[in-house]
Amino acid sequence: MTQYCSIIDTHNKIIQIIPENQINLIDDLIKFIKSNKTKSLQYLTSKLIYIEYLHILLKYMPNRPLKNNDPEWMWNCQDIFSSASIKN
Repeated sequence: MTQYCSIIDTHNKIIQIIPENQINLIDDLIKFIKSNKTKSLQYLTSKLIYIEYLHILLKYMPNRPLKNNDPEWMWNCQDIFSSASIKN
């Protein structure tokens, strides 16, 4: 079974690497986290919240697999997001 880290921890890592000029992405992610911050730990570590967060990220990412010439921050977001699960 796969367990996830708290979306808040993952968000904090992701938000640090997104460039400041990505204002809309940053704002959308912060709004999402603020609206869910008081939810239970069970929800904050659920697959569902990760799916919802991913939908926001994907609005600002290319609609294709990343390529070598894509910005490094996109690759880093992908790495952080994909490593947020804890294998049991």
